[in-house]
Amino acid sequence: MVALTEDQGFTSVIGFLQLLDLLSQTTEMTFLASEGFTPQALRSDSNRIQIAYGFILTNFHDPDLKIGDLAALVNMSSSTFSHFFQKYTNKNFTEFLIDVRLGNVCKLLLNTNENINQISYRSGFNNAANFNRLFKKYRSCTPAEYRRRNKENGDFDWEKQMTPSQFLPNGVKVMADAGPFEYSTTKVVHA
Repeated sequence: MVALTEDQGFTSVIGFLQLLDLLSQTTEMTFLASEGFTPQALRSDSNRIQIAYGFILTNFHDPDLKIGDLAALVNMSSSTFSHFFQKYTNKNFTEFLIDVRLGNVCKLLLNTNENINQISYRSGFNNAANFNRLFKKYRSCTPAEYRRRNKENGDFDWEKQMTPSQFLPNGVKVMADAGPFEYSTTKVVHA
């Protein structure tokens, strides 16, 4: 990737295409955001899963949320709902709920200066030790480290970055009046 910033002309285009090819072939991947970052419900033909998903996103902050609550909501037994839910989400209810809660925690860690314990309670965790254990297990760092690391990375200056126009021959202008935020992507935070 460093070579891409140093190469000029067509060589940089070839290098970029090689990078895209490498990325498209990799089997190693992690999602950049959990379900807690997206307000949209799962796209599915099943009205029941839409109802369950919406209920979880509305009530994940309730530490007493149980699978039985959702099962009753969609008129299923807990066991049947558990299998149904896993079929559509590829996660069991507990894993899904933890993922939503941790996604909300990460969002609050990045967007607020609230105390970490307050954030964990607001996100549905009622035990600080359990919260810290789960956060470290799923995010590979403590909440404080996550906040500090991403605050440090928040100083990144997008204005100084290379633009797509670097690949064009001299004198050719596309998007002449557009600033870098008109065509660039936003900062990606790895959780």
